[in-house]
Amino acid sequence: MMDQIEIIKLIKSQPAIDGYLLKVVQENGLGISLLAKTDKISSEIGVFISNNSYKQFSTFLTLLEVETIIQPLLKKHKIFDTVDGGLTYTLNFRTIESELFRQTLNPSYPKTIETEQDVIDLLNDLNNYTKNVAEPFFEKWSDLRVLDKFLETVPQMEVHNYLGGYGVYSKLLIYRLCNNPKYNEYMDLMYSFAINRFKENPNGDIAIKRKHGFMIDFKEVLDKTEPIYNV
Repeated sequence: MMDQIEIIKLIKSQPAIDGYLLKVVQENGLGISLLAKTDKISSEIGVFISNNSYKQFSTFLTLLEVETIIQPLLKKHKIFDTVDGGLTYTLNFRTIESELFRQTLNPSYPKTIETEQDVIDLLNDLNNYTKNVAEPFFEKWSDLRVLDKFLETVPQMEVHNYLGGYGVYSKLLIYRLCNNPKYNEYMDLMYSFAINRFKENPNGDIAIKRKHGFMIDFKEVLDKTEPIYNV
């Protein structure tokens, strides 16, 4: 059976998938990721190998139009942060399109890596997945207007199931950027909720204080933010 060093060496010796940067991380296993970035999105396709076995591929999309605005404020008010200080993803293929995710599961997985051919097979599978599943996902959801329309169908209490970070705030920003006619109503709801909770108990829960401060800053930022699209 191949060890991790041998697997990494073989993976790095293979031709790169066009347009992607290969990232390999050794931490309680072996994480392999394909990374790509444009001026609007950052995308990642990954697989995790543990004890020489791997299951399904993961697919993440970061919408920079959203995350570069909201995440610095979330970090400033200590509401949300990432371990490495970078931007977290906006969408996870597994949650935003759960039915399609299930349809694309490879019935032959999990697989075990024992030989060099097993590594080649993994890379071929990853290449096929990237072209046939991940890239269509990125193309569809990189349009913020698609996400805006989707969010209109999602109950408020379920928004966090679909958006990374702190979903209800991201939804508010997306509504603003898309000039959604429901933006003002949603802003009033979110703003009054945060302000009133703090007024009721100004010396209480630290989380309430943080969200109060965040919402004041967030509203100021959004008031100065011009819509990018017009739904």
